[in-house]
Amino acid sequence: MRDLTAAISTPNPEYEKIGVKVDGEYFQLNANILQIENEYYSFIRPKRITRSGERPTKALQRAGVQYVEMRSLDVSVFDPVGVNQNKLRFLEAFAAFCVLRDSRPIGTRSRTNWMAITPSSRAKAAGPACCCAATVARSG
Repeated sequence: MRDLTAAISTPNPEYEKIGVKVDGEYFQLNANILQIENEYYSFIRPKRITRSGERPTKALQRAGVQYVEMRSLDVSVFDPVGVNQNKLRFLEAFAAFCVLRDSRPIGTRSRTNWMAITPSSRAKAAGPACCCAATVARSG
């Protein structure tokens, strides 16, 4: 929560150079590292239904996590609605396993990837800092 709140409230000098509104036309919502909470890219995001006018981070601070959004799902062309009951059962079991299993702190490489991608999320060529970065950047 602390880092997400900081990202949506900390100006980025590169985005400030662009300007928010130029000649009466909006180019971006603001010049912060992240413009809104939904720019936080993660496979799973904590969520809570917000009150009218409430920011997602404030809703989470006020009342905690209501549900998690699993964003790493691929739509299956073989299922009429894109996913089937067996896949959903597996995801539920896997999510429970992840909650119950101890995990290591985020390492240097993961933090490097996060820091490489998040600030440049508005750029088409943003990609992870690894041996496949050139391939990822070209495919964007």
